[in-house]
Amino acid sequence: MVCPHHQLWSCSVWKPWLPDMSATLRLSGALRQFNAGKTEAQVVSGRTVRETLIGLGIVPETIAMVVVNEEQNTKDYLIKDGDVIMVLAIIGGG
Repeated sequence: MVCPHHQLWSCSVWKPWLPDMSATLRLSGALRQFNAGKTEAQVVSGRTVRETLIGLGIVPETIAMVVVNEEQNTKDYLIKDGDVIMVLAIIGGG
């Protein structure tokens, strides 16, 4: 099956055999480019935030903060069914 979100045959984030095991990933700012401009993506649970980011093509080191269910967490957090994960990118400037 083709991932409806990424239009890929072998998407590492989308697992059609686990339709009930999902969480919401909220992307801010420039990170939306990895999600066709959308601010939210449904992702599978049972993976770390880091693994999920890599599956979306996001380099984990570009993430400054991970917030899970309104509490700060790490990229090594194991995503659970129903979680709401917000990731904030590092902001550069000078």
